[in-house]
Amino acid sequence: GAIAAVLIALTADLTRPENRTPAMAMIGVTIGLSFTASMAFSPMLYPMIGVPGLFVLTGVLALTAIAVTRWVVPNPPNLVAMDRVSFGAVLSNVELLRLNLGIFVLHSSLMATFMVVPAALVQGGLAQPDHWKFYIPVMIVSFILMVPPVAFAHGKWRKQVFLGALVVVLLSHFLMHFALGKVWGTAIALTVFFTGFNVLEASLPSLVTLVAPPNAKGTATGVYSTTQFLGTFSGATFAGMLTQHFGSEVVPFFTAGITFLWLVVAWPMNVNKPVVP
Repeated sequence: GAIAAVLIALTADLTRPENRTPAMAMIGVTIGLSFTASMAFSPMLYPMIGVPGLFVLTGVLALTAIAVTRWVVPNPPNLVAMDRVSFGAVLSNVELLRLNLGIFVLHSSLMATFMVVPAALVQGGLAQPDHWKFYIPVMIVSFILMVPPVAFAHGKWRKQVFLGALVVVLLSHFLMHFALGKVWGTAIALTVFFTGFNVLEASLPSLVTLVAPPNAKGTATGVYSTTQFLGTFSGATFAGMLTQHFGSEVVPFFTAGITFLWLVVAWPMNVNKPVVP
């Protein structure tokens, strides 16, 4: 969470506003790719290196990231003198609250969905070691489909693209309910989901940095990232409880419900000017 907050703020400092959403989209793409890679290749890595080896691999990747940050990523310009901005000022701002709710719901939906998708694929006849054959094409197609919306997600079209992607995610949850247990149906529902997810994953941090003035950027992205990981935890927890007591077919209704709530809250959003005093 701490790394993600600084990463978003640093990206904002290194990009112009008109290029910020595509830059955030590239970060979102790598997040999606890493998520897909972990789902696809961990079943193959586990027999070779076991759980301890997976932790060692994570450590090696972290050291690599430190090296890249130290010697490859440029230093940002000193744009503004940093003032202390209270968490209360960020937490009480309506526009930032809308965005924080958004990332909470988005990652809750992601984790809740993947609490049921692997078992649904097995139920549909796709053995677990072969799941990479499912995830990789789904992610590639969704990345291709996300490019046009992200290209238009600036200026007067920013809000329309954002809300459109949110409607797409909402639609995907209903599709998932009817597709569970069917491999091709799940592939279509998940492709629709990740198309909207990738657009929102790119748009949300970009909007946070656009509406927060420079002296509040670090605080705002810190709260945003914390909310994101709380969403990850909450989505997996509630999906597990629902699956245990009511069955996996209830989970898409849970994700659809919280996504609809987000749509209602996000509808009157204003993303055209800084909102933190």
